[in-house]
Amino acid sequence: MVGKYQGKLIGHSTYEKDGKSVHVYEVFCGGKKDKDTGLYTTECSIVRVRDDNELKGIKADMPVEFYGETKHGKNGDYIVYSDISAVGV
Repeated sequence: MVGKYQGKLIGHSTYEKDGKSVHVYEVFCGGKKDKDTGLYTTECSIVRVRDDNELKGIKADMPVEFYGETKHGKNGDYIVYSDISAVGV
């Protein structure tokens, strides 16, 4: 199952694999916030999105969207995130 996610970019790194650059983006996905306190009332998460393409003009707290696909491994289910893009750029 594939889902679409949104969050804020908080980190970026690059590594080489098989002669190609792979970009890893750390994204903060916030939960719901309390109106009075501004604190999160549901679980937040930080996910890593791997992509062969580099986002242009990246900066901290930039809104992004990406896709996640549920995979079934021998140790259980997990989500693979990919296809990140900037929102509103």
